Amino acid sequence: MGIPGPVFNNEITIIANLKWPKIKGEEVAQALNMRKMTFLNDFVANGYGILSSIKEGKDFIKINENTVDPDGPIAMIGAGTGLGHGYIVKSEGSKYHSVYPSEGGHQDFCPKTDLEWKYMKFMQNHFQIDRISVERTCAGPALPLIFKFFVAEGITSNIFKNANEENFVIENEAIIKYGLSGECAICQNTLDFFNSIYGAAAGNMSLIVIPTGGLYLLGGLSHALESHITDKKFFMVIFFFKYLNISNEFDLVFVISCLFIYNLKIV
Repeated sequence: MGIPGPVFNNEITIIANLKWPKIKGEEVAQALNMRKMTFLNDFVANGYGILSSIKEGKDFIKINENTVDPDGPIAMIGAGTGLGHGYIVKSEGSKYHSVYPSEGGHQDFCPKTDLEWKYMKFMQNHFQIDRISVERTCAGPALPLIFKFFVAEGITSNIFKNANEENFVIENEAIIKYGLSGECAICQNTLDFFNSIYGAAAGNMSLIVIPTGGLYLLGGLSHALESHITDKKFFMVIFFFKYLNISNEFDLVFVISCLFIYNLKIV
């Protein structure tokens, strides 16, 4: 079973975005009358899915046309309920790859622009904390907060005319729908801003891993925002900004995450 958090000795330790108790796989197996229950970090599970027989065009699409090194390191990052990270490496002379989890989503958020500094202050005030992780700024729960941030910045919407009311609530589905269509200025700004942060986070992951084997985008929001990532270029511009003075020969691969869920094969 894939678990969104660290797993040690087959025990769930910390679930950042879900109120699950600490529990061991053996306890779950006993309660469900199963022979065995093995917990895996969710991005380790995704990594094994990537290593299965996936096909381009059906299981994933490539954003650029750089050559992928089949023996090179592979990076994974995915915006969903949280901002998952992981990586896959193959040691020299080894026949098999190894998949490793990461809690990189809990790195500090590092603003680059005046607008991002304002956003961080907004998040600090919202959560009443000083330290803001990149996961808080760039995952599913962040979309409505970015929307409210732009409302506070004075942007208006001809669809959500009551957006500045204190009890106003908006769901991710509405933000994505009206943001992609361009019908709502706040929603459109929200998606542009979100993907600029997401692109920066993916760029940071690529600098850490140097993924000549590809960088895979996972998570429900990667799937939902596929057209924005591939067409509007906010993600790509920020992602490759880090390579302007280094190299642009790294391959970025976009993967529809739900496919890995349904075609998961653990080896």
